[in-house]
Amino acid sequence: MGLRGPKPKPTALKKLEGTYRADREAPNAPEVEPGLPDLPEGWEDAPWSDHATKEYWHIGPQLVRLGLLSEVDRAAFLSYCDYWGRWMYYRGQVAKHGDKQTTAGGFESQSADVQMMNKAQEGVKKCLAMFGLSPADRTRVSSGIKQDQEENPFKKLAKGKRA
Repeated sequence: MGLRGPKPKPTALKKLEGTYRADREAPNAPEVEPGLPDLPEGWEDAPWSDHATKEYWHIGPQLVRLGLLSEVDRAAFLSYCDYWGRWMYYRGQVAKHGDKQTTAGGFESQSADVQMMNKAQEGVKKCLAMFGLSPADRTRVSSGIKQDQEENPFKKLAKGKRA
């Protein structure tokens, strides 16, 4: 039988959401410095590595800035990037070759590329949940940066003032 209850969230994510409470945290929980993990050797050998590397450099620095990624998260983050690369690669294969294949018996079936694309998409979804990056999770996250309400010209218009 699996563990009960919801999966625990990283402390940094709780702080961004505004739900962090020190009395509910583990007293000896390790704190890690935000940082971008290194790419492993051989990373560029996979046919989808270009897509994976682009995603690594696209989202990695943003996660570090939010305090959601550190070097110890390497396996989880690289898994996300790898799944993303596979998803984009197989999307291209399906666009190029189509989503059907003909079996030896002459029947049409879903191509292996579609199956691989779908598996990669599921992997992306699971990894997004680990970092709190699904759209549902993002609605609960606040950057903690306060905007000066009076500097927003649309706010002034809503109050009947001209900018």
